[in-house]
Formats: sequence, structure tokens, C-alpha cells
Amino acid sequence: MLLQLEVGGLALRDGRGVEFEPPLATGKFGDLLIRGSTTMLVETTSVGLPKEMREASRFSDRALLRLQMIGAEYGISVAGTVAEVVTEATLEAWLHEVTKAAGEIAGTGRRQRLASPGGSHLELIDGPMADGETISLRGPTVKGDEWLRLALRIRDKAEQGETDHPLWIRIDEGSSLWGLTEQASWPRPVMHAALATNVLDVIGSFRHVAGVVVAGPLIFGVPGGSVGSWELVGGNALSFIAPARLNLHREAVMVMGAHEAASNQLEEWHKWYAGEGTWLDWALEHLGQSKSTDLIGPA
Repeated sequence: MLLQLEVGGLALRDGRGVEFEPPLATGKFGDLLIRGSTTMLVETTSVGLPKEMREASRFSDRALLRLQMIGAEYGISVAGTVAEVVTEATLEAWLHEVTKAAGEIAGTGRRQRLASPGGSHLELIDGPMADGETISLRGPTVKGDEWLRLALRIRDKAEQGETDHPLWIRIDEGSSLWGLTEQASWPRPVMHAALATNVLDVIGSFRHVAGVVVAGPLIFGVPGGSVGSWELVGGNALSFIAPARLNLHREAVMVMGAHEAASNQLEEWHKWYAGEGTWLDWALEHLGQSKSTDLIGPA
């Protein structure tokens, strides 16, 4: 429902007519029918975390937060990887060693390297970074074919939404794809291109599919380290990391299908999401309200 409202809201701003839950010739109902300069049916869905990824995500959040707290307590930087999910007792014992080492180097200007779970390492740094050096702190990489799960979801929606209208599939892929998989460690344009290639392989046989939009959740900071836009796979797809509102960013890959309307409609989708950062103030103004920055008071 949230995805329906998100896409519908972006389309409304562009002057489109939006119909929620339109009846289909199959007797079922679609998610959105967007009318205007072009018409498209939109099916929306999300891909949740499988059990092993939920466990890894919870562990990663807990371990990395504790490491950041240790760094803040002693005024040092913490970098490296915790590559394996371990028991609570093992994690606590290791964090005790990290705390002890942090106390030993605080204020000395030194660095200390420690082994971390999974055969990886952690580096504690007191003092300034070297030229060009950045701080990266990562949790376990989740094994498993997350892209296969995404492909199956796309195929289901493609079969479900076969009508006379060009079909777009808008998928919300959680933090698993963008932050927990092995591919998430690749440079963002490379990761996006590989994802686009996989999506093209799935939708190639569905002539009614105009395209697929795969986006991650809005997150604080900049995923992958940089804001940008990339044309992929010979111009058949594009991707971007862009500010959405305040300090939240959106990461998305948009892929064209075989339908003749795909090219023009891809440009429409890009326009909608490229302007997402100003959508909230547009909506507030439309309702006669102040801008979002005026509504948020000091803490």
C-alpha cells in the first residue's frame, strides 16, 4: 500500500491521473493505473529478508553499533569487518577485548589491529586519517542467492499483470540486496549493471512488460559512498543514488522491457524519482501548508 501511494503521489505531481486497484480483464485487480501522456499499469511489491538474512542483519546492527559506541567513548576511529555471526557470549568477550585495546591507544596517536570473528580484522585508529583514507565498518556478508528471490518475484508480477496496458513492476528490495549480499561490496555502478542484466534476463520473454524499478529503502547517509546516476547495459537501464528528503537517500535501478512504450516511460520514471527530494514540499504546498523545513522545529 505504501508503494502504491508513493508511485501514485509522484505521478500525481506530474499531472497524471491515478486509479488505485483498477479492475483487469482477468477479473482480478491491479495496483495502479496511471493515465496521461502515456498509460501504464503498475504492479507494486516488496521482497523481505529471509530468516538467515534477518539474523545476520540483527547481529550486524548490534555489533557495529557497539563498535561505534566504543570508538565514540575513547575518541578513536574503528574500521574493518566482522565477517561472521557468532553467539552473544562470543561477541561480548570479543567486544571486551576491543574495549581494552581502545583504552590502551586512546590519546597516543597509535593504531592497533585486532582479529575479528570470521577470520577478518578490525583496526583501531587514534589520530588523523592518512591522505585518501576512509573509514569502513562492515558486518557479515550473507551467502545465498538474493537475486534469485528477486527474479521469482518479478516473474510472478509479470504473469499477474498481463493486460493491454504496458506493465511496470515497482519492487521495494530491502537492505538485504543493497547492504548484506556479496554484490553490495562491489562498486555501485558495477553492482547496478549486474542487477540490471539479471532483471533483463527475467523480463525478456514478457512482451507486455515495459520495465522494472528496483529500489532500496530510504536510508540516512549515502549508500555506496557517492551520489550519482549511471546508464547501464547499452542504454537499456539506468540507476541512481539521489537525495530524497532531509538526509535520506534513494538508490534505484530502472530497467526497460520489450514493450514499445518502454523508452519514453523509463524517462518518466526517472523524472518522478529524480524529483522525489522536492515532492514533500510540493505536497505540503498543495495542501496549503508550510515547507517541511519550517514545520520541523529545533530539538
